[in-house]
Amino acid sequence: MEPVNPYAAPQAAGADAAAVAAEQPLSLLAALNSGTWLYVRRFPTWAAMTLVLWGPLEVLLAYQEYFVADPDNPFEAYFSQVLADALFGIIAIGGTIGVGEAALRGERRGWLAGLGDGLRAWPHVFSSRFVGGLTLVLAAMLFLLPALYLGVRYALSDSVAVLERRGGMKAIGRSMELTGVRFLILLGLCLATVVPIVAASVFIFFPLGFYPQYDHWLLSAALSFVLDLLTPWMTLVFVAAYVQRRDEQRRETQPVPAALAADT
Repeated sequence: MEPVNPYAAPQAAGADAAAVAAEQPLSLLAALNSGTWLYVRRFPTWAAMTLVLWGPLEVLLAYQEYFVADPDNPFEAYFSQVLADALFGIIAIGGTIGVGEAALRGERRGWLAGLGDGLRAWPHVFSSRFVGGLTLVLAAMLFLLPALYLGVRYALSDSVAVLERRGGMKAIGRSMELTGVRFLILLGLCLATVVPIVAASVFIFFPLGFYPQYDHWLLSAALSFVLDLLTPWMTLVFVAAYVQRRDEQRRETQPVPAALAADT
């Protein structure tokens, strides 16, 4: 048994746990455990990035929905939300990916460094999401199942865009390569993350339907921001999945040492 260093930093054990989780072969539980552990342990970091970007955005979006948008056109508010996410939300996602992957390597980086990562990766994430979203829309027009299948295969494209600096079809193609033999695991991760977030959304906003007298645009903005705080959790789960699958693929493609080859 190795001696314990009494002068080691308190986060050393946590960093070792993250590194061990990252080195595991890709599995549903390993990715969920690693991503959730990172989310809980570094929650102030994700909350700071989310607050800086989504705090003002949610106030602006709520004001527009309650006072500017046409109440008879629900798609107007939805389009504004999608546009805000496409232009600004991906900065927080890129930052979460950069800081999360660094944490899995035992490196501690702050939320300002994460925002820098997100800004630098913005063109890659935007282009990959644009191409991927267009493909999903075209697939959905044909049939729903192809769109769902491609959505799972594209699940690692954000991590590829940020960490490998690939954009557009290059990020999509790389995600397809990584997810090819692990489709069922990625499908399970999509369900395990999307379902709780949808349930949380219903839980947060459903009471307003019974108590409309409390409905207020600032309350709506606050509730939306609470829901935004769950997005880094989903992102980190897929960062862990990307790291595990990437390292797994590297081990699979490494040449066998000559000494081991001779023994076999």
